[in-house]
Parts: sequence; structure tokens; C-alpha cells
Amino acid sequence: VYSPQASDVDSLSEGADVEIALGKYVIPMVALELGGGYFEASKGGTDLTVYPLTLAGKLRLPLPIVKPYAIAGVGAYFAKLDVPGSGSDDDTAFGYFGGVGIDFKFLMLLVNIEAKYLWAKPSFRGVDTDIDGAVATLGVGLEF
Repeated sequence: VYSPQASDVDSLSEGADVEIALGKYVIPMVALELGGGYFEASKGGTDLTVYPLTLAGKLRLPLPIVKPYAIAGVGAYFAKLDVPGSGSDDDTAFGYFGGVGIDFKFLMLLVNIEAKYLWAKPSFRGVDTDIDGAVATLGVGLEF
């Protein structure tokens, strides 16, 4: 779920968030993660669609089954805004994010809950637009 929080987009309704990530632990507690995805928000025909491409660092407690972590990273946010009667515009903005999560490990399977906040400011029709917001995900992964 993507929940717009900045005053420029807080009138939009919460929307879907889908992400996929590949990561590698460089030491037992520290990982690098490359991710991509899609999130959206809309209201009354106004649609915000964003395709993020991100690079993150993850610091995870090396516990056997329940594995809490902190995550922070940067990304390119490929954003498009459609406004009824005004058409659409798109822009690529660079931003950053931070958050926390927890992995539950069952053999090689990870069930994941993550919450993060992102900051990015694309420009639509020459107007900088904050698309800052909260993102909550429920995921499944493999660890080997």
C-alpha cells in the first residue's frame, strides 16, 4: 500500500504498491538490495503512477527465526500524473527512503512485513510536486 502524505498529494487516495527486490548479504548483518516496482494513488480521475528503481542498504539482526531490520536507500522515481482536462505529464525524480521491517524464516522461505517512508519531488508542468508517502508491504522471499 502507498499512502500519499505530502500536501501536494495528500488528497489522493491510498493505492497499490508492488515491489520486487534482489539482495545479497555482504556480511551476516549487512545487505545490499536492488529493487524495482510500481505504486499509485488516485482520486476523481487524477492518477499518480510511479515506477521506482532503488538501491538500499539493510541492517538486520542475525537471529535464527525472527529477523528485524532497518532499511535505507536511494532511488530514481519515474512518475506520471494524469489530470482530467489537463492531460498528463511525466518526470524522473531522485529521492530517498528509510524504514523498518521484520522477516520470519521458515526453512528457506521468508515472510516479510515492511514499512518505509519515501521522499521524492518530480516536476509536472514545471511545478515541483512532493510525492512523499508511507509504503507498507507484505512479502514472500527465499533466503539461501
